[in-house]
Amino acid sequence: MDRVIGGDVINIEAPQDRQYLKFVVRVSSCDFDSINVRFYNSDGSAIKIDFSELRIGLVWNSETDVTTLGEFEEVNKFEEGFVILGDFGTVYVYCDQCSPSLKTLITSC
Repeated sequence: MDRVIGGDVINIEAPQDRQYLKFVVRVSSCDFDSINVRFYNSDGSAIKIDFSELRIGLVWNSETDVTTLGEFEEVNKFEEGFVILGDFGTVYVYCDQCSPSLKTLITSC
């Protein structure tokens, strides 16, 4: 059973209107190859993104022979939103929703 946490990030997207922040995470033994992890506000308002630490670069995984943006390591909820950690850095997202839910992120597929 693959998990989104620990999967490889292949895309990070934050549109100019800040309606969401999306990570496309590669998962290998699911019915599909990747999962979109979105952070957004349920009322459609713009989110706030704080890149506390940012390291954008390609990482080659010798086990899978795939180049990605690194590992999607951890997501934690805090009072005003979520903190996302990975090889790409630390990102604070001020919003009220995460899709899939945190519980699903840990045990997807």
